[in-house]
Formats: sequence, structure tokens, C-alpha cells
Amino acid sequence: MGLFNRRGDAASAGTGVAPNQQYADYHTNRRPNMGQWFRTVWLDLLTMAVLGAIGLGVITPPLL
Repeated sequence: MGLFNRRGDAASAGTGVAPNQQYADYHTNRRPNMGQWFRTVWLDLLTMAVLGAIGLGVITPPLL
């Protein structure tokens, strides 16, 4: 699936590019900048927002 595939186009084409080369500037021994952090966790944030909206819709009683 393309959404969950972390391999780049060049890597999937068999050009010899390592699958994690696009993340070479991300290291665990230093703090990532905002853009790197967001590219890493955007799917988690989107999932939490959707589930939070669903939860509020289910728990909130209808207004009369």
C-alpha cells in the first residue's frame, strides 16, 4: 500500500538506493526540528483527531 510504504520511488525501482536514505538526516541522539517531527507523526495525529471527533459525537448527548 502506498500510504504505509516508507520506501522511496527510487528504492522501489531497484536503483540501489537504501530504503531509509530519505530519513538519513533524522537521528535519535538529537532533537528533530518541527518539520521532521511532523513528517514522522502526521498519521498518528490525524488518527487521534478523527477518533476524538468520533468519541465526542458518540458521548455528547443531543441538544434539545
